[in-house]
Amino acid sequence: RGREEIRRRLDLIILVHMWALAPLALVWFLVPAWRDPAQPGRLALVILAASAVAYLLLRTWLNLTRRALGFNDFWPYVDVIIVTTALVIVHNPNDALSVLYFIPLTSAAATLSTTHVIALGISTVVAYFLAIVLSSAAWTISTVYRLAIIATMASLYSWVLRLVTGHDGEREADAGLS
Repeated sequence: RGREEIRRRLDLIILVHMWALAPLALVWFLVPAWRDPAQPGRLALVILAASAVAYLLLRTWLNLTRRALGFNDFWPYVDVIIVTTALVIVHNPNDALSVLYFIPLTSAAATLSTTHVIALGISTVVAYFLAIVLSSAAWTISTVYRLAIIATMASLYSWVLRLVTGHDGEREADAGLS
């Protein structure tokens, strides 16, 4: 029971930070001229913004009502999908939004088993690679650097948080992974 409460508190901390970014993200989605004067508005971004708000509302409600535990391993993957979709829609994998990949990577490193963290790290790198390819963006040193940074930070977050918290082995033993 204590472990569930810690997990719930971690999820709520993550959600508070996501909600803190939500107004800025909505402006990013809904006011394209602030993002890039040459970028036209896209209905797909409005739909994605509405979906992201609905997702955050649902995720928050499930956490506040203590019904989210069955979904906790799933949330970081949804976060990666949302960021990747936005990057593909704007056809710019180098957009500032790409730094939001660090939210699911950090939350996963703090709350998921090593297996899930590795899977999410790989999924994030593959998703960003797909965003690059689907955006038909030129491979610049900036793009390669971001890809390398995402991969490196996924590993770093995982190892540092597990070492500092010291409960990686406990979590994996509970999940039957050790």
